[in-house]
Amino acid sequence: MKRANYLFMAVLLMLVAACSTIPKPQSLQEQIAYGYGAVASVRTSAVSLLDRGQITVSQAKSVQAQADVARQGLDQARIALSGGLPRDAQGQLQLATKVLTALESYLKTKGAN
Repeated sequence: MKRANYLFMAVLLMLVAACSTIPKPQSLQEQIAYGYGAVASVRTSAVSLLDRGQITVSQAKSVQAQADVARQGLDQARIALSGGLPRDAQGQLQLATKVLTALESYLKTKGAN
């Protein structure tokens, strides 16, 4: 058993080290893509919390609806960026990011990782 525990810890440490080297998104396009990942993460966390009984169906529906709003903002940012309007894209991205940050904070208070 001890060998399995050491192996697990070694793999875990390698994973943590690898994650710490992932660069933060720099370009507006990268930030928008990161936002889509955050939407997926919020949705997954809400479903997980609902499955564990840590939030109600109503709360989960509310989180999903707000995640839809954030995704729509990201869609608008992507469209603005592809249309040559980086300032508009940045504004839409900031709004979507605020929604996502609020959702992530809420989900953490409910027990999400």
